[in-house]
Amino acid sequence: MNLLQITLAVLAAVFVVILPFSRRGAIRYSRFTILLLVGTVMLMPFAWLICAAFKDKAILNEYSFLPPPSLISAKTINLDNFRSLLSPQETAQGPVSFWRYVVNSLFLASAMTVVSLFFSSLGGFALSKYRFRGRNMMMVYMLASMTIPGVVLLAPNRLRPFLAAAVIAVAVAPWLVHRKPDDWICWKESQVNSEGRRAWTRQAAQLLAAEYRPGTGIYTSFGDDKVAVLREAGIPLREALRDANEPAWMAATTRPDLFLHEEWVLATSGDPVATAVQRSTFKTGPRYYRIQTIMVHGEPVIEIYKRD
Repeated sequence: MNLLQITLAVLAAVFVVILPFSRRGAIRYSRFTILLLVGTVMLMPFAWLICAAFKDKAILNEYSFLPPPSLISAKTINLDNFRSLLSPQETAQGPVSFWRYVVNSLFLASAMTVVSLFFSSLGGFALSKYRFRGRNMMMVYMLASMTIPGVVLLAPNRLRPFLAAAVIAVAVAPWLVHRKPDDWICWKESQVNSEGRRAWTRQAAQLLAAEYRPGTGIYTSFGDDKVAVLREAGIPLREALRDANEPAWMAATTRPDLFLHEEWVLATSGDPVATAVQRSTFKTGPRYYRIQTIMVHGEPVIEIYKRD
């Protein structure tokens, strides 16, 4: 028996010993054992790579990993591979060092990233903000091309169209079986969340649009679509003290009795903004009164405060 067979036999024997005493412990042991074995298999290529980097070229293919301890010496384990890598290589243009290849790779990767980001941003802006003929067809083509995995390109040329069609068919099969949007989990979930969010956003925006006076300021946080409330209420973002305005926001949140001066507060119940307002009211700081509580089913409770 080799080492692998002995290891598996020992692990199986331990499972058999634990099982009569504790079924739950045996299941837990088997779970961790399987995870350990799978993790070991996944890490084996990296271990082989490290071992191959230090093995001499003469024995590179003789052993899977390292040679036996009795054969380990300067002739079998050394740094010759690294010396060869870092020494200049003769090419048609003369000697070229390893670092030249590194610089070329970094330059090409950076240039491609910048150029791709620039043109992709322009294209994404045009597709999202403008309506023109062929826009929907272009977006469908782009999304359809993204559904085809790159592994399809490994197939022979004559099989690629059939494999691509098969992948697309498998991807759209659930929508063909369940044709009603109400049966689409992601669509239904996004619809419910969107309707609830729009409901409390609209209520909060209506109150602020009617009562807010320009320049008085509003203290809020960035999450839970608070920015949409400010946008619909016509409140400029520069008049909002939010968590992106460090360190002023942190100072107002930590010591509202000293640094909180805004007249309005838009908060989610229990969040740091609501907690800071309530703490300021109990101390010597400005007193805020809750003038509206917005409760929508499935959505966070929104609270609007005004300074006395």
